Amino acid sequence: MQLNPITFEVLRNALSAMCDEGSEMIARLAYAPTISEGHDHSCALLTAEGRLVAHGDRDQAPHIGSFEPSVRVVREWAEDKFEPGDVYIFNDPYSGGIHTNDVKLIRPIFHGGRVIAFNSSTGHWPDVGGALPGSFNPRATDCYSEGLRIPPMLLFSGDKLDRTVMTLIEYNMRTGRERIADIYAQHRAGLLIEERLCELYDRHGSEAIETLFIDVFDYTEEMFRKQVAELPDGEFEFEDFSDMDAMHPDTPRIRVHCRMRISGGQVTLDYRGSDTAPVGPFGFPRASLETAVYDGTLHCFPQLAPLNHGLARSVEILSTPGSCVHIQEPTPASGYASGAYEKVAAVTMACWANAFSTVNSRRMYAAGINLANLCIGGIHPKTGKQFVNYLWNEGGQGARSYKDGNPFQMMIFIGGATNQPIEILERLYPLLYTNCVGVVDSCGDG
Repeated sequence: MQLNPITFEVLRNALSAMCDEGSEMIARLAYAPTISEGHDHSCALLTAEGRLVAHGDRDQAPHIGSFEPSVRVVREWAEDKFEPGDVYIFNDPYSGGIHTNDVKLIRPIFHGGRVIAFNSSTGHWPDVGGALPGSFNPRATDCYSEGLRIPPMLLFSGDKLDRTVMTLIEYNMRTGRERIADIYAQHRAGLLIEERLCELYDRHGSEAIETLFIDVFDYTEEMFRKQVAELPDGEFEFEDFSDMDAMHPDTPRIRVHCRMRISGGQVTLDYRGSDTAPVGPFGFPRASLETAVYDGTLHCFPQLAPLNHGLARSVEILSTPGSCVHIQEPTPASGYASGAYEKVAAVTMACWANAFSTVNSRRMYAAGINLANLCIGGIHPKTGKQFVNYLWNEGGQGARSYKDGNPFQMMIFIGGATNQPIEILERLYPLLYTNCVGVVDSCGDG
């Protein structure tokens, strides 16, 4: 079956729209301010084979690229034996390409008695246990002090919550009771996605929708390769450095290095020149490396958005196991977004900028503010219960070829997130903000 261009665009945008609707539902129903106010959540649709086909416009890039490996792990765990109403919970960094705070719910979607797709949603929980409130532990030397790792576990069966699994989760987190609302928010979003996709199947037929999935991948790959063909063959190299290992402050800064090769339209990004993984929580696993590379690439090819499997099959990524961009268990990973992820995304953008500069001197990309996480926790003096306040801050962006960088915005790789209103935070937590100001001239000079 062949879809005409108008039908293709209408249906392609319908997939993104249902993911947007699911993301909005998560924000409206969740309890955690990181989700309800900060919008650190995502909602995606994947094919029955586990290939990413759509996500929401405001979803977070680190979540988006982790959907495919997460669904792959769940499919392997369940041996592809699913029942209607099954929902799995999962947050393992090493196989899913996330950190433990990013908790996923994965739902097989049924139509006509068979699995036609998967919905996967991610919510950033403020705390998942571990040694410190917020589960970000700069002194961690392994994953065991960074919070509860959850392998694929059947959380809902027939859309009924498994209280045993939920109780296990509650007992291992500082604010575990609050997480029930976040779980139900993600669960309800999955129900909505299933409803919307089944409506499309009923209206247009299974053949049209499954043709659409394939066409979306082909369209993205074709668009990407067409633009790469306009660039000269060659090697383009860049590197960036992070702070030293938090556990060994006398060591050199951590190097993230990439050599990008373009040859006959084929693109290879080689990160094998990056430093070995430090002892502390800076690095990330292989799946996160792929996500960060796709993220940096999409910033240079914005017309390819939203990300889908078509880009994933267009780029080759090389890495060395045990390096800071390809850590292995039990190396800590809680700080990956403010560590290796930001650096890889920025270095990838810089490599593309070097290539683009050979044909257009104005097409340059500079890195922006690095992510900074602030976690505050303790006993609330009014309730006597544990509280955890998890924050991130805005900042200046890198220079542009024609003007200064933006002075005050979110990190580019979590552009769909927002700051959390001070009024909400002061109401929920025993905190008082005296001021919140931007630093003058903190952006790059263009």
